Amino acid sequence: MSRSNSKESKICDILLSYDFPKRELRLLADGTRETGHEHGFSFCHIHDKGFKGENVTVPPSDGVMIFDRCVGDECGIDAKPHKCGKGLKGGSVHTHPHSDLADMSTDDYFAARRMRERYTCVLATDGDVLQCVEGIDKVPKKDIDDAMSDWQKEWTGKISGLNEDRRILTTYHYLHTDKVIQQFPGLKICRRRL
Repeated sequence: MSRSNSKESKICDILLSYDFPKRELRLLADGTRETGHEHGFSFCHIHDKGFKGENVTVPPSDGVMIFDRCVGDECGIDAKPHKCGKGLKGGSVHTHPHSDLADMSTDDYFAARRMRERYTCVLATDGDVLQCVEGIDKVPKKDIDDAMSDWQKEWTGKISGLNEDRRILTTYHYLHTDKVIQQFPGLKICRRRL
């Protein structure tokens, strides 16, 4: 299965269809370009606008709530589903500095599975491209851990000097995403330009 026939997630369109999250995504990209560090946030979204969750009311005009912002070399976000409340789906977005193609790293998949995120998204700041993967929370933890460990071992030593050659890093992330989609065909992916 290649990207061309993988299922497509609708979360990219959801995040980009409302002014508030779209503006926040632009702020992430701008902040990353300015500082050179990753920026990110957690989010909750609903399909029924105006839904009242256990701990939050999502405004009818947005349908997306953003919280838990972070900045740093490894932007850590706690996007555990319990923060969204019943009926809301959660995820996170973080930037990849000096990248023009949005693809998840091995650590991104590990973190998304650990946090049981429904959606995990990466924003490539040089190209303003958003990529999201949906469904990592449904993959058994052992399966994703085994797959990611095997993939990391396969690439150990092959990706030294990544900071000097971003093309190698971009290729690594791109191939990595293809491998994950092949191994876990239930995942959905989307990619959109801001």
